[in-house]
Order: sequence, then C-alpha cells, then structure tokens
Amino acid sequence: MHTIGLHGKSIIPFVLSYGCNVPAIMGVRIMERARDRFITAVLVTLIPCAARTTVIFALVAFYLGPLRALLLYILNIVVIAAAGKMLARTMPDVSPGMILEMPSYKLPQFHTVMQKVWFRLREFIVIAWPLLIVGSVILSLLEYFQLAEGINGLLSPFTSGLLASPWPSASHSFSAF
Repeated sequence: MHTIGLHGKSIIPFVLSYGCNVPAIMGVRIMERARDRFITAVLVTLIPCAARTTVIFALVAFYLGPLRALLLYILNIVVIAAAGKMLARTMPDVSPGMILEMPSYKLPQFHTVMQKVWFRLREFIVIAWPLLIVGSVILSLLEYFQLAEGINGLLSPFTSGLLASPWPSASHSFSAF
C-alpha cells in the first residue's frame, strides 16, 4: 500500500472488495485521514467483485479464451495500481506508518473449545431439532394416511389467496403450527 501512496489499513477494504464493493466502501471509514479514505474508495470501486470476476472469467474466457480473460484481469489490477499512484501524486501527503502489536498466540484448551461449540449448538439442538423431527413425523403421517390432500384442499384458499403460495403447501404450513 505504501508503494501506491496509501496507509496500510487500506488493505482491509481492498480485500473486502474482491467479495463485494459495497461493504468495502463502508470499510473505508476505518481510515483516519480524508485523503486516504477518498483514494481508497475510488480504487475499491475499480476492483472486480465476485460478480465481475465471474463475468470476466466466464464470458470473456468463453468468447476470447481463458488466457485473454486472465490478461484482462491482470490488466485491471495494473490499472488500479497506476490509478492509485496517480491519485496519490495529485494529492501529496506523507502517509504515516502502521505499527501493530502482535499478541503471542496460544493453543486454546480443548475444554474451552468444546464449551464454545456447545454454546453455539445448544439452541439448535434443543429447539430446532425437536421441531424438525415432530414436523417431519406429522407430515409423514399425513402422507401415510392420505390426509394431506384433504388438508391441502381445505386450506388452499388461505395459502393460495393470502400467502400466494402453491396449494400443496397447505399441509406443510399446517404442520408448522
């Protein structure tokens, strides 16, 4: 980032923009100086997001060949670097260095990891699994005893009219209640 003339924190929006440019532009807010925010926001819009990358590698590669698609992608990155260098020269300022203290990493205890895993899974196991199992049993029993057609016909004005869903979904909606 310093070769382009930006602060090291610019890397965060740059990496985000390969997924989607909108959160990357929102991530520009972490920068302290308006100059760095402006240059980074301009450059982030030029980075090909996941959708544009798909178009470049799928359509361009299909019509022009995979080598030309790769060269077009690399050319885009070169244009971004050149535009960043040009913007940094038109808005001269000394970019401060970035110093981060790296903490010493330690291997977590197995017991602590298992507690966190249980904390995350507990609600799903305690609440969602019983609902899914009971709902599946009810739907299977309705199908087995051939009651699903009758329930679908009975509830079709409600599901088709108010919910605008297809009529066979009535028994599924009924089992959810």
